[in-house]
Amino acid sequence: LHINDAPVAYEIGFLIKNSYFGSQMAYLGEYSQYYPGKVLLIKLLDKLAKNGITRFDFGPGDNHLKRSTTKTYRHLNTIIIS
Repeated sequence: LHINDAPVAYEIGFLIKNSYFGSQMAYLGEYSQYYPGKVLLIKLLDKLAKNGITRFDFGPGDNHLKRSTTKTYRHLNTIIIS
């Protein structure tokens, strides 16, 4: 996401068949008054829908943007074998 040609926010995710799995999202704090995370999410959802993607998975973690967008969630457990 750019404002006046300056990069402000990004989202990295993976497309698998008709699903998108979010991995990373970040934005520059100095632009927080413009809600760049929400703007980027809306633009991303619009683009994915136009390309036939029917499932959007935010990925792991919990934050205000995720909670304000959906009430659906899956509890994930992590197993580490070392």
